[in-house]
Amino acid sequence: MDAKEKILALHSRGIMLGLERMKRACGMLGNPERSFTSIHVAGTVGKGSTSSFLASILQEAGNRVGLYLSPHIYRYNERMQVNGKKISDKEIEGIYGRISRLPVKLTFFEFTTLMAFLHYAKKKCSFAVLEAGLGGRLDATRVAEGRYCIITRIDFDHAQILGGTLAKIAREKCGLIRKGGTVITIRQKGEVMQVIKKECAKKGAKLIIAKPLPKEIALGLNGSFQRENASLAYAFAREIGIGEKGIRKGLKKAFIPARMEFLKGKHRVLLDSAHNPTGVWALARELKKIPHARLIVIFAAMKDKEYEKEIWRLAREADVFICTQVSIERSENHAKLYEIAKKYCKNPLAVKDARIALPIAKSLAKKKDLILVAGSIYLISEIFGKKEEVMGM
Repeated sequence: MDAKEKILALHSRGIMLGLERMKRACGMLGNPERSFTSIHVAGTVGKGSTSSFLASILQEAGNRVGLYLSPHIYRYNERMQVNGKKISDKEIEGIYGRISRLPVKLTFFEFTTLMAFLHYAKKKCSFAVLEAGLGGRLDATRVAEGRYCIITRIDFDHAQILGGTLAKIAREKCGLIRKGGTVITIRQKGEVMQVIKKECAKKGAKLIIAKPLPKEIALGLNGSFQRENASLAYAFAREIGIGEKGIRKGLKKAFIPARMEFLKGKHRVLLDSAHNPTGVWALARELKKIPHARLIVIFAAMKDKEYEKEIWRLAREADVFICTQVSIERSENHAKLYEIAKKYCKNPLAVKDARIALPIAKSLAKKKDLILVAGSIYLISEIFGKKEEVMGM
């Protein structure tokens, strides 16, 4: 096994919440997370897009910027980038050797996060934009004590871990807020906003509510919902003194795969990583703006998601709704999704192998039809990613 295969195998350790392992490991390696200014990005939807906007703006302003994303879609290397360049396999090998010798049992996410810290320190990054993996209070990225915390829209997701109310979920996300730090968020639902304001007051943190983005500003990512994410990056950039010209260039150059991404080719294929009701609702609104004859949807979901709501929203818009599954334990059975889809779509199909689902969709599609792949980032990874690097966390 090479280094990447060994790291991916750590997924078998599952989720082990807590920061002690990370603190200990970081200390043994000289605390690489203290060598750059960290910007934490927490929330339920839009974290990856917001992180990409932030990194692009900072890079455009002349900084060397680390970007930490999860999960990956095509290759593991996507998770760690410096000024848009993904970490190489050779660099992964080198850093793996340093971490694997530590007498600390790390989870997959902890190991990867520590690898990112070491990579950014070696590359002498001045900033690192860190997308939180799950929640915030006990997330491995939290050991990097960043002054800035960006909070995207908060809604229900991972309720079995983070809590069954919006207030509980918000408190977990707000665990990334530092004493005397700066928090930037959008106008949230009432109970979420109350929690954010209370946590900021408790920690003496400055709270900035991002204003709507000026209409004339162009973005590198499709979808009107991206303007909310971009407004957070815009507010942050103004707060640290980046000029308007640099902000606009950065927003226009930003890119992250599978966010309303159209693929080039004979068939019109749209990829979107929406994987919870909030994201799927936003996606459905955008679909109405895209000219198309028939809509063919390829859909899969994880067992812990509210997928019936997602199916309800997408299947009633679809002419053909293909239910499939991903080859990881968390993936819901395609037959179960099919039984739900039958209630809302006249032409549902059940296809167990996700890699076969796309050829089937293409065989059904005519010139003006639109094929949508949505429901899970892991579905997109399964169909288009490097097979041996598809994994479940």
